[in-house]
Amino acid sequence: HAQPWPSKTGRRTQPR
Repeated sequence: HAQPWPSKTGRRTQPR
């Protein structure tokens, strides 16, 4: 995925 998604922390993170 090129675009980041909201993680469980609430902030958006990039895929590893």
